[in-house]
Amino acid sequence: MLSGASKDHVFARLTARALEDPAQAIDATMLSAANSQLHALGWRGDKTNLTLASKFKTLAAAQAVFPSARSLDEYLDGCCIERVIQLSAKYFGRAAIKLPNGGSRISRTINTTGYYVSIEGSGLYATQLILMTPGIAMFRHGLGNVGPGKDQPIQAPFQMSKLRMTCETPSRVATMGLDISFSTSSGIGFQTALQTLAIHGFEQPIRVQNPGRGLLIDTVSCFGPDGTIQRFGAVQVITNQYCDGPSGGLTFRSLKVANYRYGVDVWMQAEASDTEADHRSIEGCNFSDVTAQNGWLTLRVKNDCRNADYRSTLWSITQSDGQGGSPGIYMERCSAVTVRGGYWITNTPPPPGDPENPIPDTNGERRYFDLRSCDTFALEDLRMDAAGDLGAHCLIHTDGGCQSGDIVRAAVIDYSPNATAGFRLQGKSPNTVRETGTKWKHWASGDPKKVVDVEHNQISQTNAKLAGGTVDETGEYSLRGVFNGITDRKGNVTVKLPMRAPGHPYFIEEKPFVLLTAASANAVPSPTLVGVSQHEFTATFGPSFAQREVHLIWLARGR
Repeated sequence: MLSGASKDHVFARLTARALEDPAQAIDATMLSAANSQLHALGWRGDKTNLTLASKFKTLAAAQAVFPSARSLDEYLDGCCIERVIQLSAKYFGRAAIKLPNGGSRISRTINTTGYYVSIEGSGLYATQLILMTPGIAMFRHGLGNVGPGKDQPIQAPFQMSKLRMTCETPSRVATMGLDISFSTSSGIGFQTALQTLAIHGFEQPIRVQNPGRGLLIDTVSCFGPDGTIQRFGAVQVITNQYCDGPSGGLTFRSLKVANYRYGVDVWMQAEASDTEADHRSIEGCNFSDVTAQNGWLTLRVKNDCRNADYRSTLWSITQSDGQGGSPGIYMERCSAVTVRGGYWITNTPPPPGDPENPIPDTNGERRYFDLRSCDTFALEDLRMDAAGDLGAHCLIHTDGGCQSGDIVRAAVIDYSPNATAGFRLQGKSPNTVRETGTKWKHWASGDPKKVVDVEHNQISQTNAKLAGGTVDETGEYSLRGVFNGITDRKGNVTVKLPMRAPGHPYFIEEKPFVLLTAASANAVPSPTLVGVSQHEFTATFGPSFAQREVHLIWLARGR
């Protein structure tokens, strides 16, 4: 450790050299020794407005110590942090620094290098970085300015932990906390890790492009300015034209978000040609204890990959929550999806006029859980609560491209009389989306709207109960009934089975298995089943019991 006198001596030497001869190269050994001591470069950490002008008479003199400086009006503390990162990476091949207790004002984006970078603070409320300039990112790793003829994204890990970042600019428009860009390569694991961070006040807290295999966001809070919903997701993950291999292994734990359109926004952008078919895929994503408040969706997954058959696979979302205008999840073209538990509260109508809130169909129905062309999914033990003047809405929607899906043991409270459906179910084929075990604790919009089976060919236990039956988790219906009537001249009776809707039977895949029991005060022959279809069955009591009153209890089972 350098003593106070030694720190002053080092900084004095640096400054003196810069003032005497700005073009003279500064001794690398001296700088590399000083990089572990921010104080040696002039860092104060007292949230001061101290700028480079307080230490240097000319910009050229300042650039001899801080080569990236563009103005003497830049805050000294921010320049010191960037320089420590640059020097550590230059002389040690990596930048692993620890920021001490204190607050630092930053006026220009801190660009890290193509080396491994690890920035650790001294605690959430010990180390604070404050952005003071509108329209920029606080940190950019990989330069981010990608495109033809521009800087390319890089392949180098980035880690940050134990600090707080705040935006105190007059305008929050286009402000960003962390802008991280990679160019992926199959098998490369970048292991970007953002842990124990508070990122508050930015229009977009975190953007990661082409994350590669390994992104960890753990114990992070992203709070936007109160009273407004920012137009981006708090965490945005994008795969774009610089992908040459798939990304995966994304882990989000204990992420708390408020006042953003999406908690997490995942976007696989379209490839330029079919030869890149799955280059921009993102797979193997795990979310636990992710909460989004005062926004639109907790998670959006947008899959624009050109290969229409591609499904982004392995999504696990457990014990996560949403509250606000449209809490829930929007996913398109995903498979092996599990959403388990969590409380999803809708209590305010979202701002009108934006088609992405969430993406509605032509009748303007807002869907809080909206799955499109998703395969093999399970929504389990969701707690859903809606109240207020919400307009036309449904809680869960699956479209005609979905298959092999289960909605199991949901608990629903909806006080809004404007629900167009509780669950609106469609599927790619009959009997492929199943709703079972739902508890309708309060429902203000009437029984027919609890589960709307759009094409009358999916599986709903709620609707089966309305028909006097049940359905198990395999999709097998058990319908019961009592027939009271008169046999015909042959001693036969024909019983119509309940229908989902006119012309749409419950039993789609096979004829049902029917059990019969006669119930009468008078002795009657045992009925015999003589014909079964998906719509009805016929039983006979024999010619000796023609045109006689009978009471028949029946049970029909099948898919």
